[in-house]
Amino acid sequence: MRYTLFVVFTFFILAQASTSPVLASGLFLTNGYTQVAPVALKAAILFDGKTETILESVTFNHNPLTVWSFIYLLPIPSEPKVELVNYEFFSKIDSLIQSKFKKETLWEKVLYLDIDEEKNIPPEVYTRDIDLLRVEVFSPEKKFSDIEATISGMGYLIPKAAKGAIEKYQNMGWYLIAAEVNALHIQINATDSLSVNGAATYPIKISFATDKPIYPLAFTSILPDVDSKAIPLSFQYGVESERVLGEKVEAVDSLLANQSHNQFPFLPLEYSNLKIDLFVFSESKSRVPGFRTIYADRFPRHSQFVDAKGSSYFDEVKNNYFLTKLTTYKPLLQLEDLEIQSASDNRRVNPNISPAEKLSRIAVWVIVIVITSFVFFKRRVIRK
Repeated sequence: MRYTLFVVFTFFILAQASTSPVLASGLFLTNGYTQVAPVALKAAILFDGKTETILESVTFNHNPLTVWSFIYLLPIPSEPKVELVNYEFFSKIDSLIQSKFKKETLWEKVLYLDIDEEKNIPPEVYTRDIDLLRVEVFSPEKKFSDIEATISGMGYLIPKAAKGAIEKYQNMGWYLIAAEVNALHIQINATDSLSVNGAATYPIKISFATDKPIYPLAFTSILPDVDSKAIPLSFQYGVESERVLGEKVEAVDSLLANQSHNQFPFLPLEYSNLKIDLFVFSESKSRVPGFRTIYADRFPRHSQFVDAKGSSYFDEVKNNYFLTKLTTYKPLLQLEDLEIQSASDNRRVNPNISPAEKLSRIAVWVIVIVITSFVFFKRRVIRK
């Protein structure tokens, strides 16, 4: 009996954690065999006052012995316009803002007094890029049972703990985007499948109407079902929470209602860390509590920000917009709601200093030194 209480209490804690919204890369829905875990998230966010546009890419690790495609589920607060982007956006933007800015000497510290340097920049991890196969958009009027039937028809399963979170967003009037990740491209050959750290999806571009900039929040803290067909619980399914806990708890009832569809237990994700990189375009410098500012500067000219076909990545990006790159590492179960704020200053961080700017700064200091010296010597002459 004590063991049963312990197991159910563990389920209860996981259920409570799974219902709290967090900064997220979405919910992974697999076929019951596949073991997959999020590793990193990259998102570019632009808000023009009425419409928000997000480009998002997720990096994940796979158990190479159970490789299969999976679904990536995202919540959006209004009807979205969705586009699958077949180019690697983030390597392009990283190359544009790649900085060699350093303040190593006293002269450099004086010359760039108004600019900050961030030396602790996390290294990038090599991954291969893969595409998204298709997208389904579910309106808030769609019943959960219909959503589950559609996902099942695509060959994937919704974890039991996700039902409450999905219905919560439906009640708020949010839409759901289900993007199918073509994870089979990971396994080019047996050697690659066992040696490559992970893969990153080509971005999904989502535009939606909103009166304030937000980032879709939810789902990452939802753990895969703890039970499975291979490892059943030590008590009978269908037992009510009142009989076990002494009081009714709906979250526990939903977990005990039936056994998981998963064939095998999933890899533990409780202690996994998620690397998050945000590229925020706005009229001023941005900040997010708990994130480190890696780059902040007026964005390069609009004409530079184009893909291989010459099309702009972000049509809405204006000349002289501020781009702030923010980064952090967070355990999956310790993520909190994201709040993008305006920074208290517009100080540049690790900017690209052009030769012209460097020369102009040197010229200004030379003029200041000459004027100061002239005034100093003139006063000495007058005193004499």
